[in-house]
Amino acid sequence: LGGLFGRLRPAGDPDSDADLLGRFVATRDAGAFADIVRRHGAMVLAVCRRVLGDTPDAEDAHQVAFMALARDAGKIAT
Repeated sequence: LGGLFGRLRPAGDPDSDADLLGRFVATRDAGAFADIVRRHGAMVLAVCRRVLGDTPDAEDAHQVAFMALARDAGKIAT
């Protein structure tokens, strides 16, 4: 977990995960959401592959994870 937390930026940093998600929720800022995907996409895909193997299902799960984030971003407390 240390590696994950080392990559997260503190709240208040204009590029923190919380601020990017807040911008996406407030204005549907596609660039902010793209930054979140760039920052965390490889990690999410690695987890999907670890669970599902290197299969098309892992790729689908990766996409669904970010689709769910986009849909429910406003429900996440920042």
